[in-house]
Amino acid sequence: MKKILLALLFVMLIVGCSQKELKLNDELLFELHDVNEEEFQLLKERTTNFTEEELKQNYATIVFDYHIRNGKKFDNLTVQYKNSFGNLMEQVKYEDGLKFMNGDGRTSTYRNGSFERNSDRLVFYVKDFTEVQLQDIFKEFMLEVGWENDDGKWETETIPVGEAFLDKRGSK
Repeated sequence: MKKILLALLFVMLIVGCSQKELKLNDELLFELHDVNEEEFQLLKERTTNFTEEELKQNYATIVFDYHIRNGKKFDNLTVQYKNSFGNLMEQVKYEDGLKFMNGDGRTSTYRNGSFERNSDRLVFYVKDFTEVQLQDIFKEFMLEVGWENDDGKWETETIPVGEAFLDKRGSK
């Protein structure tokens, strides 16, 4: 009887431990950088309202990278923008030059079809914005991460991307 009870307790312990709730093991990078040479050349071609020095001062690049390291452990893991970059840039108001231009971006998934990584570089107009004003613009930038749990129910988590915003231009 003791052996059966111990075996039953052991099985219950194993079953209880195996149904751990999945937690995201993710990385988030959301930074503002000076435009690189390629982006600068594109700005020169597309914007005639500014001198080269003004282009360097008036534009910056957002670097965004979101990666879920344990994504293949989730079923149907998806990541969507709650607010697109375009919607965020609508808050940037000015009279001269481009508001923003697309840069590079990529999304990749694991072989099981679950989300792995999303990266974007976006050049946009930053003249006269303080770091606090930029943080205000990006505070609404969020990701909605969703997956199917073991019970077949859909779970979601909202990632406040704007809270990770860092201004890395120049010597900052």
